[in-house]
Amino acid sequence: MDLTDKHVLITGGSAGIGMALAQEVVKRKGNVTIVARTVARLIDAKTQLEEQAQKLGTGSRIACQAVDVTDAAAVREALALAVRELGPVDLLICNAGSAKLGYFHELDLATFSQQMQVNYFGVLHVVHALYGDMVRRNQGHIVLVGSALSSFETTPHHVVRRQHVLGGNRRPRAKERGQLASASKAVTPDQAICVILM
Repeated sequence: MDLTDKHVLITGGSAGIGMALAQEVVKRKGNVTIVARTVARLIDAKTQLEEQAQKLGTGSRIACQAVDVTDAAAVREALALAVRELGPVDLLICNAGSAKLGYFHELDLATFSQQMQVNYFGVLHVVHALYGDMVRRNQGHIVLVGSALSSFETTPHHVVRRQHVLGGNRRPRAKERGQLASASKAVTPDQAICVILM
């Protein structure tokens, strides 16, 4: 995928897979907005990406937005600022997520609720804030990064997969205009960097 001068927005972008993806975007001369909750980590990551862009001479512009993806209103506001700063989003990578390990019967219901807020509604909030513009422009790609269970096919009716944020349809249709926006299938973290930016 040619990312030259494209705007890539990455949630969970200040560390780990999200930061590695942001570094790849910079290498490919793209502009990137990283989104995460912690301001200090965001600023540090932004500085690292700016230094990388300068060192490589890519001309990439870097922005960051501190927001909790579980807060729909705050997400909409932060992503509107990102669009004003770097232009419409061409590639959205929903990478923010969390997990708490444990046996099902030992985890309390509040843990499951929190996981749904981050891993399902967090993705929904971000996609909902940007998808309409992608449809209007008839341009854009959406990638959902999930756990190994997000691609577990043997029990499709019992596992809530993060790709279902798009209604279970990997190519959501805007029927009123006959336009399509592109969305990938969910990928596991170890596949993300290889699959997303090929």
